Amino acid sequence: MPLKSHIWVDSCTRKIVFFSLYCWNKWRIIKCQVNLYQIKSILVENQGELKQVNSQERKEFWKTLFNMHDVTPEHISDLLAVRKIPHTLCRFRPVTESTLTQLQENKLYFSTADWYDDPFDTYLYINYPLLRKMLQEFNNMLNDPHRLESFIETVSSMGIPVREILTISMTSSPPPNIRQFENRIKQMRDVIQKNLYSICFCENPLNETLWMKYGDNYRGFVLLYDFHDTSTYLCGYEEKCIQCGIHKYPPNIYPVYYSNKRYDATRYALFLLLNDSLNSIHVPIPQELSDAMQQSVTWEIEKISLIKKFQHHYDEEWRMILPTPYSSRPSIKLKPKKVVIGLRTPEYQKLLILAAAKVADVSQIYSIRISKKDRLELVPV
Repeated sequence: MPLKSHIWVDSCTRKIVFFSLYCWNKWRIIKCQVNLYQIKSILVENQGELKQVNSQERKEFWKTLFNMHDVTPEHISDLLAVRKIPHTLCRFRPVTESTLTQLQENKLYFSTADWYDDPFDTYLYINYPLLRKMLQEFNNMLNDPHRLESFIETVSSMGIPVREILTISMTSSPPPNIRQFENRIKQMRDVIQKNLYSICFCENPLNETLWMKYGDNYRGFVLLYDFHDTSTYLCGYEEKCIQCGIHKYPPNIYPVYYSNKRYDATRYALFLLLNDSLNSIHVPIPQELSDAMQQSVTWEIEKISLIKKFQHHYDEEWRMILPTPYSSRPSIKLKPKKVVIGLRTPEYQKLLILAAAKVADVSQIYSIRISKKDRLELVPV
């Protein structure tokens, strides 16, 4: 019985490979002979300037990103024109041993979306009606010898032994149904949330909602960074940095777009499913096909990471995204320009923050108070 179950799972995976290839082949675009991650790193070196970004400017950025499907210089320039990073970006922090240590060391850790408070963060929206329609088309193709042979020839030319995969899978078990495909794709959603790393920033250190939400109800502190100041960047100056993935492929910073309209990530999910399924049945992916698949989902990581429901618009969020997956939690060294202490931070914790800031060589220290106009304001400590 266990052996039969193993054979069925293997053959089910082969069918998923075949169906995923069918879907991907319909959506694929011509591959571009460039190193995607190196091209994207250009964005780090070309940062526009802005005090704060309004909702319309965020929308313009998203519209440009949404229409990005390659890394040609013209399109990179278009994206740069609408991505203008404010001089002040903030991190709200509670006072803990970990946050104080990170302040002392000028270190920020990247996190995966499954640790964020919003369960819909970096959430792949799957167009299941479209998936069902394509599965029906796929099954129709299997019953049409002419269409089937044409498809086999097309996919075989990419270096995938699709005829062998089809023969084995169709003779060993009945075809998996749409529910089985959906379950496998949902697994890919979990994989993505656990493997894409980012750091969240916001624009306004006086954001009352964020002081309550992330600043421990005004008992924490805020770190202010200026990404236009080269002294902010502390990585890359040691010999060991040469081997660091962040040094090779640095993260980029983008504004988050808020909308109740979801981004359809069906194609990206199928790409992940295809890649995972080919690996699971030990079918090597030819380099040319791997490059073409990678190119077909260019900018998908950014697109699924940079759109959130409109109800979160008060976050005024910017996100630093790593362009490559990591097997362990990465970090980056960035020096804050200022430290702001909360309105309700206890005295003994203020002393801990001041001591940590001194070790980090941050001299501009402020605290929050309520002004005569009944608004929050910064005052030097």
